[in-house]
Amino acid sequence: MRRDFAADPYHHFSKVADAPIKPLVAIVTPVYNGAATLQETMACVQAQTYDNIVHCMLDNASDDGTAEIIARFRNGRVPLIVARNDSTLPVIANWNAALCLIPSGAAFFRVLSADDTIEPDCISSLVAAAGTDTSIRAVACFERLGTTVIGASMPPGTVFDGGAIVRGTLRKALDFPYHHCLFRVPDDGVPEGLFATTHHSAPLLCSDIDAAMRLILRGRCALVREPLGATSWPGKVTAAELLPVKMGIWSHLQLIDRLGPTVFDSATGYMRCRYEFLQHYYVHLLAWRLRGEEDIVRRHIDFLGRAAALPRWRDYAVAAVAWPARRVIRRFLPMRLALEGRPDGSA
Repeated sequence: MRRDFAADPYHHFSKVADAPIKPLVAIVTPVYNGAATLQETMACVQAQTYDNIVHCMLDNASDDGTAEIIARFRNGRVPLIVARNDSTLPVIANWNAALCLIPSGAAFFRVLSADDTIEPDCISSLVAAAGTDTSIRAVACFERLGTTVIGASMPPGTVFDGGAIVRGTLRKALDFPYHHCLFRVPDDGVPEGLFATTHHSAPLLCSDIDAAMRLILRGRCALVREPLGATSWPGKVTAAELLPVKMGIWSHLQLIDRLGPTVFDSATGYMRCRYEFLQHYYVHLLAWRLRGEEDIVRRHIDFLGRAAALPRWRDYAVAAVAWPARRVIRRFLPMRLALEGRPDGSA
Protein backbone atom coordinates (compact mmCIF):
# COMPACT_ATOMS: atom_id res chain seq x y z
CA MET A 1 0.00 0.00 0.00
CA ARG A 2 1.41 3.36 -1.05
CA ARG A 3 0.33 6.54 0.73
CA ASP A 4 -0.05 9.26 -1.91
CA PHE A 5 -0.56 12.25 0.33
CA ALA A 6 -1.79 13.07 3.82
CA ALA A 7 -3.10 16.11 5.55
CA ASP A 8 -2.46 17.03 9.17
CA PRO A 9 -4.99 14.76 10.97
CA TYR A 10 -5.22 17.15 13.89
CA HIS A 11 -6.28 20.09 11.74
CA HIS A 12 -9.51 21.75 12.77
CA PHE A 13 -11.53 24.55 11.29
CA SER A 14 -12.93 26.61 14.15
CA LYS A 15 -13.10 30.29 13.29
CA VAL A 16 -12.90 31.21 16.97
CA ALA A 17 -9.27 31.42 18.04
CA ASP A 18 -9.77 30.06 21.53
CA ALA A 19 -12.51 27.53 20.66
CA PRO A 20 -11.74 24.05 21.99
CA ILE A 21 -10.78 21.43 19.43
CA LYS A 22 -13.60 18.96 19.00
CA PRO A 23 -12.91 15.20 19.02
CA LEU A 24 -11.35 14.07 15.74
CA VAL A 25 -13.60 11.92 13.55
CA ALA A 26 -12.11 9.68 10.87
CA ILE A 27 -14.38 8.80 7.95
CA VAL A 28 -12.98 5.79 6.11
CA THR A 29 -13.82 5.08 2.47
CA PRO A 30 -12.33 2.02 0.76
CA VAL A 31 -12.98 2.27 -2.99
CA TYR A 32 -12.47 0.26 -6.14
CA ASN A 33 -13.50 1.69 -9.52
CA GLY A 34 -15.91 4.07 -7.86
CA ALA A 35 -15.84 6.87 -10.45
CA ALA A 36 -19.60 6.68 -11.03
CA THR A 37 -20.49 7.56 -7.43
CA LEU A 38 -17.36 8.72 -5.59
CA GLN A 39 -17.72 12.40 -6.43
CA GLU A 40 -21.03 12.61 -4.57
CA THR A 41 -19.72 10.61 -1.62
CA MET A 42 -16.63 12.77 -1.17
CA ALA A 43 -18.64 15.97 -1.64
CA CYS A 44 -21.01 15.03 1.18
CA VAL A 45 -18.03 14.59 3.52
CA GLN A 46 -16.67 18.00 2.53
CA ALA A 47 -20.11 19.48 3.28
CA GLN A 48 -20.19 18.31 6.91
CA THR A 49 -20.88 21.03 9.47
CA TYR A 50 -18.70 19.29 12.06
CA ASP A 51 -15.29 20.91 12.00
CA ASN A 52 -12.75 18.26 12.96
CA ILE A 53 -12.91 15.46 10.38
CA VAL A 54 -10.33 13.64 8.32
CA HIS A 55 -11.39 11.58 5.30
CA CYS A 56 -9.28 8.41 4.90
CA MET A 57 -9.36 7.05 1.35
CA LEU A 58 -7.89 3.75 0.16
CA ASP A 59 -7.93 3.25 -3.61
CA ASN A 60 -7.86 -0.46 -4.37
CA ALA A 61 -5.80 -0.06 -7.57
CA SER A 62 -8.74 1.41 -9.52
CA ASP A 63 -8.39 1.97 -13.26
CA ASP A 64 -11.49 4.07 -13.98
CA GLY A 65 -10.64 7.61 -12.92
CA THR A 66 -11.14 7.11 -9.19
CA ALA A 67 -7.68 8.55 -8.45
CA GLU A 68 -8.46 11.71 -10.40
CA ILE A 69 -11.70 12.25 -8.46
CA ILE A 70 -9.86 11.86 -5.15
CA ALA A 71 -7.23 14.37 -6.28
CA ARG A 72 -9.90 17.02 -6.90
CA PHE A 73 -10.60 17.13 -3.16
CA ARG A 74 -7.02 17.28 -1.89
CA ASN A 75 -7.28 20.98 -1.04
CA GLY A 76 -10.82 20.79 0.29
CA ARG A 77 -12.20 21.92 3.61
CA VAL A 78 -11.95 18.42 5.07
CA PRO A 79 -8.37 17.09 4.86
CA LEU A 80 -7.62 13.76 3.26
CA ILE A 81 -5.39 10.83 4.08
CA VAL A 82 -5.02 8.89 0.86
CA ALA A 83 -3.31 5.65 -0.07
CA ARG A 84 -3.39 3.33 -3.07
CA ASN A 85 -2.83 -0.40 -3.24
CA ASP A 86 -0.21 -1.60 -5.72
CA SER A 87 -2.60 -4.36 -6.80
CA THR A 88 -6.28 -5.05 -6.25
CA LEU A 89 -7.06 -6.75 -2.93
CA PRO A 90 -10.19 -8.78 -2.13
CA VAL A 91 -12.98 -6.53 -0.85
CA ILE A 92 -12.68 -7.40 2.86
CA ALA A 93 -8.89 -7.22 2.80
CA ASN A 94 -9.19 -3.73 1.34
CA TRP A 95 -11.65 -2.67 4.05
CA ASN A 96 -9.28 -3.87 6.76
CA ALA A 97 -6.35 -2.12 5.11
CA ALA A 98 -8.36 1.12 4.92
CA LEU A 99 -8.84 1.08 8.70
CA CYS A 100 -5.05 1.27 9.07
CA LEU A 101 -5.23 4.85 7.74
CA ILE A 102 -7.15 6.06 10.82
CA PRO A 103 -4.80 8.48 12.65
CA SER A 104 -3.84 7.72 16.22
CA GLY A 105 -5.54 10.88 17.51
CA ALA A 106 -9.02 9.94 16.24
CA ALA A 107 -11.74 9.67 18.90
CA PHE A 108 -14.41 8.29 16.56
CA PHE A 109 -14.48 6.52 13.22
CA ARG A 110 -16.97 5.24 10.69
CA VAL A 111 -16.84 3.53 7.30
CA LEU A 112 -18.63 5.33 4.47
CA SER A 113 -18.97 3.23 1.32
CA ALA A 114 -17.99 4.88 -1.93
CA ASP A 115 -21.59 4.89 -3.15
CA ASP A 116 -23.31 6.06 0.07
CA THR A 117 -23.94 9.59 1.30
CA ILE A 118 -24.63 11.44 4.57
CA GLU A 119 -26.49 14.63 5.39
CA PRO A 120 -24.43 17.76 6.22
CA ASP A 121 -25.27 17.56 9.94
CA CYS A 122 -24.74 13.80 10.22
CA ILE A 123 -21.37 13.75 11.99
CA SER A 124 -22.17 16.70 14.26
CA SER A 125 -25.43 15.00 15.33
CA LEU A 126 -23.79 11.63 15.98
CA VAL A 127 -20.90 13.11 17.98
CA ALA A 128 -23.33 15.18 20.04
CA ALA A 129 -25.36 12.05 20.82
CA ALA A 130 -22.22 10.26 22.02
CA GLY A 131 -21.21 13.22 24.18
CA THR A 132 -18.63 12.51 26.85
CA ASP A 133 -20.32 9.33 28.07
CA THR A 134 -17.65 6.74 27.28
CA SER A 135 -20.11 3.90 27.95
CA ILE A 136 -21.70 4.85 24.61
CA ARG A 137 -19.50 2.95 22.16
CA ALA A 138 -21.57 3.54 19.03
CA VAL A 139 -24.12 5.98 17.63
CA ALA A 140 -26.52 5.11 14.83
CA CYS A 141 -29.05 7.11 12.85
CA PHE A 142 -31.99 6.24 10.66
CA GLU A 143 -30.89 5.53 7.10
CA ARG A 144 -32.60 5.84 3.76
CA LEU A 145 -32.63 2.80 1.49
CA GLY A 146 -34.52 3.95 -1.58
CA THR A 147 -37.93 5.00 -0.27
CA THR A 148 -37.56 2.97 2.95
CA VAL A 149 -36.30 4.44 6.23
CA ILE A 150 -34.33 1.79 8.10
CA GLY A 151 -34.66 2.08 11.88
CA ALA A 152 -37.98 3.90 11.93
CA SER A 153 -39.62 0.91 13.65
CA MET A 154 -37.16 0.91 16.55
CA PRO A 155 -38.74 1.03 20.04
CA PRO A 156 -38.90 4.46 21.71
CA GLY A 157 -35.67 5.70 23.23
CA THR A 158 -32.35 7.21 22.28
CA VAL A 159 -29.88 5.02 24.22
CA PHE A 160 -29.96 1.22 24.27
CA ASP A 161 -27.89 -1.58 25.72
CA GLY A 162 -25.62 -2.95 23.00
CA GLY A 163 -26.38 -6.54 23.89
CA ALA A 164 -30.13 -5.91 23.66
CA ILE A 165 -29.71 -4.48 20.16
CA VAL A 166 -27.69 -7.44 18.94
CA ARG A 167 -30.05 -9.99 20.51
CA GLY A 168 -33.03 -8.23 18.94
CA THR A 169 -31.32 -8.20 15.56
CA LEU A 170 -30.42 -11.89 15.72
CA ARG A 171 -34.04 -12.69 16.60
CA LYS A 172 -35.11 -10.47 13.66
CA ALA A 173 -37.19 -8.47 16.13
CA LEU A 174 -35.38 -5.18 15.48
CA ASP A 175 -34.64 -3.39 12.23
CA PHE A 176 -31.54 -1.63 13.51
CA PRO A 177 -29.71 0.76 11.13
CA TYR A 178 -26.12 -0.54 11.16
CA HIS A 179 -24.71 0.98 7.99
CA HIS A 180 -24.21 4.55 9.20
CA CYS A 181 -22.91 3.92 12.72
CA LEU A 182 -20.22 6.10 14.26
CA PHE A 183 -17.95 4.16 16.63
CA ARG A 184 -15.87 5.38 19.53
CA VAL A 185 -12.27 4.26 18.97
CA PRO A 186 -11.50 1.58 21.60
CA ASP A 187 -8.81 2.37 24.17
CA ASP A 188 -6.58 -0.26 22.57
CA GLY A 189 -7.24 1.05 19.06
CA VAL A 190 -9.35 -0.20 16.18
CA PRO A 191 -9.15 -4.01 16.25
CA GLU A 192 -6.83 -5.46 13.62
CA GLY A 193 -8.76 -7.46 11.05
CA LEU A 194 -12.05 -5.98 12.26
CA PHE A 195 -13.84 -7.26 9.17
CA ALA A 196 -13.79 -11.05 9.35
CA THR A 197 -13.70 -13.17 6.18
CA THR A 198 -14.97 -16.66 7.02
CA HIS A 199 -17.28 -18.62 9.31
CA HIS A 200 -18.40 -22.26 9.10
CA SER A 201 -15.59 -22.73 6.51
CA ALA A 202 -17.49 -20.41 4.17
CA PRO A 203 -17.17 -16.72 3.27
CA LEU A 204 -18.71 -14.46 5.92
CA LEU A 205 -21.29 -12.66 3.83
CA CYS A 206 -22.23 -9.87 6.27
CA SER A 207 -18.77 -8.90 7.44
CA ASP A 208 -19.78 -5.26 7.86
CA ILE A 209 -22.80 -6.08 10.07
CA ASP A 210 -20.73 -8.58 12.05
CA ALA A 211 -18.07 -5.94 12.73
CA ALA A 212 -20.67 -3.35 13.75
CA MET A 213 -22.36 -5.79 16.11
CA ARG A 214 -19.08 -6.71 17.81
CA LEU A 215 -18.26 -3.03 18.36
CA ILE A 216 -21.76 -2.29 19.66
CA LEU A 217 -21.42 -5.14 22.16
CA ARG A 218 -18.64 -3.21 23.90
CA GLY A 219 -21.15 -0.92 25.63
CA ARG A 220 -24.26 1.13 25.00
CA CYS A 221 -25.49 2.49 21.68
CA ALA A 222 -27.17 5.84 21.06
CA LEU A 223 -29.68 6.38 18.26
CA VAL A 224 -30.34 9.65 16.44
CA ARG A 225 -33.89 9.29 15.23
CA GLU A 226 -33.41 11.15 11.94
CA PRO A 227 -32.50 9.79 8.48
CA LEU A 228 -28.99 11.22 8.21
CA GLY A 229 -27.49 8.63 5.86
CA ALA A 230 -28.44 7.12 2.50
CA THR A 231 -27.39 3.59 1.58
CA SER A 232 -27.06 2.30 -1.96
CA TRP A 233 -28.10 -1.34 -2.20
CA PRO A 234 -27.17 -3.36 -4.04
CA GLY A 235 -23.84 -1.56 -4.19
CA LYS A 236 -22.37 -0.87 -7.59
CA VAL A 237 -19.27 -3.04 -7.24
CA THR A 238 -19.21 -5.16 -4.11
CA ALA A 239 -22.76 -6.44 -3.63
CA ALA A 240 -22.44 -9.55 -5.80
CA GLU A 241 -19.22 -10.58 -4.09
CA LEU A 242 -20.36 -9.89 -0.54
CA LEU A 243 -23.95 -11.12 -0.69
CA PRO A 244 -24.80 -13.38 -3.66
CA VAL A 245 -28.42 -13.66 -4.79
CA LYS A 246 -30.71 -15.40 -2.26
CA MET A 247 -27.91 -15.90 0.26
CA GLY A 248 -28.99 -13.27 2.78
CA ILE A 249 -30.77 -15.89 4.88
CA TRP A 250 -27.54 -17.91 5.17
CA SER A 251 -25.63 -14.79 6.19
CA HIS A 252 -28.06 -14.25 9.08
CA LEU A 253 -27.49 -17.79 10.33
CA GLN A 254 -23.76 -17.05 10.27
CA LEU A 255 -24.36 -14.04 12.52
CA ILE A 256 -26.47 -16.09 14.92
CA ASP A 257 -23.77 -18.73 15.23
CA ARG A 258 -20.90 -16.22 15.54
CA LEU A 259 -22.50 -14.00 18.15
CA GLY A 260 -25.31 -15.99 19.72
CA PRO A 261 -23.21 -18.11 22.10
CA THR A 262 -21.88 -14.98 23.81
CA VAL A 263 -24.69 -12.45 23.47
CA PHE A 264 -27.54 -14.52 24.90
CA ASP A 265 -27.73 -15.00 28.65
CA SER A 266 -27.77 -18.78 28.32
CA ALA A 267 -27.15 -21.56 25.84
CA THR A 268 -30.90 -22.09 25.85
CA GLY A 269 -31.52 -18.56 24.60
CA TYR A 270 -29.05 -19.00 21.77
CA MET A 271 -30.40 -22.40 20.74
CA ARG A 272 -33.98 -21.14 20.81
CA CYS A 273 -33.04 -18.23 18.55
CA ARG A 274 -31.24 -20.62 16.20
CA TYR A 275 -34.09 -23.13 16.15
CA GLU A 276 -36.74 -20.49 15.38
CA PHE A 277 -34.63 -19.00 12.61
CA LEU A 278 -33.96 -22.43 11.07
CA GLN A 279 -37.71 -23.00 10.86
CA HIS A 280 -37.90 -19.78 8.85
CA TYR A 281 -34.93 -20.95 6.76
CA TYR A 282 -36.49 -24.33 5.97
CA VAL A 283 -39.69 -22.70 4.70
CA HIS A 284 -37.55 -20.81 2.17
CA LEU A 285 -35.81 -24.02 1.15
CA LEU A 286 -39.14 -25.74 0.69
CA ALA A 287 -40.43 -22.86 -1.45
CA TRP A 288 -37.32 -22.96 -3.65
CA ARG A 289 -37.71 -26.72 -4.08
CA LEU A 290 -41.36 -26.33 -5.10
CA ARG A 291 -40.33 -23.67 -7.65
CA GLY A 292 -37.66 -25.96 -9.07
CA GLU A 293 -34.73 -23.73 -8.03
CA GLU A 294 -32.49 -26.70 -7.32
CA ASP A 295 -29.21 -24.82 -7.85
CA ILE A 296 -30.14 -22.43 -5.04
CA VAL A 297 -31.24 -25.32 -2.82
CA ARG A 298 -27.99 -27.24 -3.38
CA ARG A 299 -25.92 -24.19 -2.46
CA HIS A 300 -27.82 -23.74 0.79
CA ILE A 301 -27.73 -27.45 1.63
CA ASP A 302 -23.94 -27.36 1.24
CA PHE A 303 -23.64 -24.44 3.64
CA LEU A 304 -26.18 -25.81 6.11
CA GLY A 305 -24.15 -29.00 6.26
CA ARG A 306 -21.13 -26.98 7.37
CA ALA A 307 -23.28 -25.45 10.12
CA ALA A 308 -24.62 -28.85 11.28
CA ALA A 309 -28.12 -27.67 10.36
CA LEU A 310 -29.20 -29.99 7.54
CA PRO A 311 -33.01 -30.30 7.44
CA ARG A 312 -34.85 -33.62 7.53
CA TRP A 313 -38.23 -34.03 5.89
CA ARG A 314 -39.79 -33.80 9.34
CA ASP A 315 -38.14 -30.39 9.76
CA TYR A 316 -39.73 -29.20 6.52
CA ALA A 317 -43.13 -30.38 7.70
CA VAL A 318 -42.85 -28.72 11.12
CA ALA A 319 -41.63 -25.47 9.56
CA ALA A 320 -44.46 -25.39 7.03
CA VAL A 321 -47.14 -26.06 9.65
CA ALA A 322 -45.75 -23.44 12.08
CA TRP A 323 -45.14 -20.77 9.42
CA PRO A 324 -48.54 -18.94 9.63
CA ALA A 325 -48.36 -18.65 13.42
CA ARG A 326 -44.79 -17.35 13.29
CA ARG A 327 -45.80 -14.60 10.89
CA VAL A 328 -48.46 -13.39 13.34
CA ILE A 329 -46.08 -13.57 16.31
CA ARG A 330 -43.28 -11.79 14.47
CA ARG A 331 -45.57 -8.91 13.63
CA PHE A 332 -45.92 -8.09 17.34
CA LEU A 333 -42.50 -9.23 18.55
CA PRO A 334 -40.80 -5.79 18.31
CA MET A 335 -43.45 -4.33 20.64
CA ARG A 336 -42.98 -7.19 23.10
CA LEU A 337 -39.21 -6.77 22.98
CA ALA A 338 -39.51 -3.06 23.70
CA LEU A 339 -41.46 -3.87 26.84
CA GLU A 340 -38.83 -6.29 28.18
CA GLY A 341 -36.90 -3.40 29.71
CA ARG A 342 -36.35 0.32 29.78
CA PRO A 343 -35.09 2.12 26.64
CA ASP A 344 -31.49 1.63 27.77
CA GLY A 345 -32.02 -2.12 27.68
CA SER A 346 -31.80 -2.65 31.42
CA ALA A 347 -34.26 -4.90 33.23
